Amino acid sequence: MAERRPLRLREGHTWEFTYDCRTATRTFWQFLIDDFRANEGFVFDELGITREQRKRRENLITPKDEAQLFTSEELEERRKQKVSELQTLRTINKGLAMELLVATMLSCLDSPQAVRPWCAVSAKGDPKMSAGHGFEDILATYGDFSIVAEVSAKRDASTDNDFFRRQLEQALDHADKAVARSRAKATGTVYALVINKCSVDTNHRIEKEYQKVLLAYLNKRQVRAKEPDRVGVRGIRLIPIRSWDFFDVMDRIHTESSEAGLSISSEVLVAALEEVYVLLHGRNTAVEEPLIVKTLARALRKKKESPDVQLALDVSDEP
Repeated sequence: MAERRPLRLREGHTWEFTYDCRTATRTFWQFLIDDFRANEGFVFDELGITREQRKRRENLITPKDEAQLFTSEELEERRKQKVSELQTLRTINKGLAMELLVATMLSCLDSPQAVRPWCAVSAKGDPKMSAGHGFEDILATYGDFSIVAEVSAKRDASTDNDFFRRQLEQALDHADKAVARSRAKATGTVYALVINKCSVDTNHRIEKEYQKVLLAYLNKRQVRAKEPDRVGVRGIRLIPIRSWDFFDVMDRIHTESSEAGLSISSEVLVAALEEVYVLLHGRNTAVEEPLIVKTLARALRKKKESPDVQLALDVSDEP
């Protein structure tokens, strides 16, 4: 089993999910159900961010924290709606839980050099609230590539085209900045993952938003869109994955019978992400089945093989 390193937080602090990768995946499943009682009694408790745990650790949310997380317009609207402190904490905890759980699961894919959720931290170094505006949610770095993840737990995201477009654009912007910061280190490709409740597999309107954002980005950088398998825009790949599909993939590969388990190589991980990117890039309509899940799960479960013996992608069979 691959070694799982603690997550790196701001100011040199670290944080680690106290259970194994399989439990992290199942906790993520519970979180996605959106049952606030289960979140309070199980998910937030597992992450150490319930109100009681926060109080013991001097990690409570203050008005100053809210001002950093919400825009002035959002704060005004919350005042008009008389949003309670409890509701505010639940909202903040949902965003933070999404970042911590996705970051933990990314730390289970191979052995990245570092996985950093850019969440705010308390004076004692505990995760306090989500990254907020201007920062990537999660950055996972490997030897010659990295993953930038933009994540959201927004309940009604599946029908919100504007929200999805903003998430895609933010992911590309953060990927650009990650490339700029690490250019001297030659870290190669950056995979910009967008993980929320939007599905480019089965929602035609959402899939069209992805294609429009991607095409505009490629055209802006003067890269020919008809060659999706080449090293793209400064090595950036935009890949949206529905949060339930991300759980499904992780659940499939984290079984004891899986050929890859948690010991997949970086080469296999890159090949899996490349297959998904080519699949997304090369089509122009949504489908009736979760091809991303099939493609990513199958690719991650492959044994390490030399490139000349890798089989062509076949999405007709179940993994």
